[in-house]
Amino acid sequence: MSAISPDLRQSVARRAGHCCEYVRLPQASQVAAFPVDHVTPRSGGGETELANLALACPQCNALKWIHTVAVDPESGEEVELFNPEFSGSSAESVGKNGLIGGDEVRFLEA
Repeated sequence: MSAISPDLRQSVARRAGHCCEYVRLPQASQVAAFPVDHVTPRSGGGETELANLALACPQCNALKWIHTVAVDPESGEEVELFNPEFSGSSAESVGKNGLIGGDEVRFLEA
């Protein structure tokens, strides 16, 4: 059973405009419903509350999984993954497998 209630899931989907909050892929164009992702995973102390939840397409959800940081392939430095709620950046500029470190878009290998 999901820890995310139907009402909370609907609030996340409405806030996201029914698009993946990481890459803005519309859910309507997909076969399956998008999962709701804990931006800070529960295993890392993340709460099941609207501010810590993001609507994610299956690919973004699988690639992010429980991660909150990744190694930037150019600098070799560890950077925080894109947080759609708190980044201050437009998610429309992020591509598939994208992450944001600072203001630059970086790409992870799948």
